[in-house]
Amino acid sequence: MKTSDEALLSALSGVFRRFGYEGASMTELTRATGLQRASLYHRFPEGKQQMAGEVVSRVIRQVAQAVSQLARDESLSPEDKLKHFKKFVLEIYQGGELPCLIDSMSYQCQETPHGALLQKHVRELLDALELFASRSGLEGRSARDWGLQTLIRIEGSLVAARALQDPKIFQKTIAATGFKP
Repeated sequence: MKTSDEALLSALSGVFRRFGYEGASMTELTRATGLQRASLYHRFPEGKQQMAGEVVSRVIRQVAQAVSQLARDESLSPEDKLKHFKKFVLEIYQGGELPCLIDSMSYQCQETPHGALLQKHVRELLDALELFASRSGLEGRSARDWGLQTLIRIEGSLVAARALQDPKIFQKTIAATGFKP
């Protein structure tokens, strides 16, 4: 049975989201993908480190690219861009039900092999959010601050929603996101 790269990375992503890097055991990774250890090692010769790196790269890069594309859409007003952005964020995190990969993978980030990669991609995401803000009318430092505060709102509300088992926390935070402080 052949598994597509997309399906494989999606399954691996689910494990890393739930358990983080340290907690993602080979047992969980094989169970989620339906592949034997040997098949996983054939696809990822560097093992769990490579799996984590590819998952982080795929997920964060996809989000950053989608945000950048939306930012560049000249057919939308800033208000419409913000509406589409909120809808997109709610969809990718399934309304606050899906754990955040950045949170899950950042635990002991400095000590893990994927730490530098995670940091690189989070910076790319911040750049995309800053571009989104600047293309929506904010300038300079205000655009950068909006990007950082929006990332904090998204990540923080996902953590709170998971800890309190209340996805409405995430949903309300995203609904309240705007360009004014």
